[in-house]
Amino acid sequence: MNSRVRGIISVIPADDGGSGHYVPYAVAVGQAAQLNGWRHLGLVPKTIPRERIPAHWKNRLATWDETQPARFSKPLKFLRMAISLRSALSDLLTQANVVVLDPFSVLKLAALWLALLTLPRRECIVCLIYRYDSDTSRGELLAFRWLNRAFAIMMPNGRFLTLTDSEPLRLFLSEKFSRPVHVLPIPHTFAAVRKSAPASLNCCWWPGKPLENKGRAVLAQLVVAAVPHAESFVLRAARSAGWQAVAGGPAIELLPDRLTEEQYAAEMARADFILLPYAPAVYRRRTSGIFVEAVVAGKIPIVSAGTWAASELERHGLLELAWVDWNPLTTFTRLLAIRHNADLACRLQALRERYAAEHSISGYAATLKHLLT
Repeated sequence: MNSRVRGIISVIPADDGGSGHYVPYAVAVGQAAQLNGWRHLGLVPKTIPRERIPAHWKNRLATWDETQPARFSKPLKFLRMAISLRSALSDLLTQANVVVLDPFSVLKLAALWLALLTLPRRECIVCLIYRYDSDTSRGELLAFRWLNRAFAIMMPNGRFLTLTDSEPLRLFLSEKFSRPVHVLPIPHTFAAVRKSAPASLNCCWWPGKPLENKGRAVLAQLVVAAVPHAESFVLRAARSAGWQAVAGGPAIELLPDRLTEEQYAAEMARADFILLPYAPAVYRRRTSGIFVEAVVAGKIPIVSAGTWAASELERHGLLELAWVDWNPLTTFTRLLAIRHNADLACRLQALRERYAAEHSISGYAATLKHLLT
């Protein structure tokens, strides 16, 4: 074990209700740490039940849902978060010395800074993983910039790292923060996806929450499209999408809004196409873990032009999978043509092999080792 790194503490100061990637991502970080011979610990809010986290993790953080109005109680919640971080880290930093914060807001990042300010930190290393840009206002970017400077002063000699998961985000954040930003792989991918039995219908899955910025309006048009070839497809999505099949249109199958990891893997196995009509204004630089998972799983991703996923496809000669036009009159015909395109299948397989190596636990471990040692 390298003398500089005794172990990693994944700090997750938010609860996604089990429907996001917060815990699975940190579990993957732990697997990468193990490959490097490092200890891994996790620190999550008290609201996350023990059964959702590894046995050796701690659910000791104060709960703070910043989406709820808290005009007068915000200072109190901030102090509770800082105190709970200090209390937990005072114990965990005796076992590991690298703190990885992901996700975070301005106030939760400030709470971590305050907590560490009052703790011994001569060997401590702090890593912040920035994943967003377009929903961050100018004021928030300025606050993050100043907090980065405060951390850099508190953690000198290269013991403070700013990280992200895409090259477009790296360029954007490096300019805004006036400091180096490093790119990490996306490790929460399937090592292998079991083959599902051949189905009579072409299966299209729209994973995740049915949000507007993830293409709800686009999918709503496909659901009611009674057009040629539509009846040879089945569209699958979360139950809260509220879809109903129409005569002459695709079949509809609604799934639980929250899937377990096993259910998620099973749905990925059943799918032929993964539909990701995300809004370019939001996802121009932001990555999509589902996109990477779909590619590694051997599925056909269809994405919106102008997104990070589209730039990845273009970079690997797969631009026909990045759509400007999601016209319901032609979508199903285009999907059939794509499914039976042997040349495209070969190019997609090449991307799958590259992603399986790059966006893997071993690839993540190698990147961490390079950055931290």
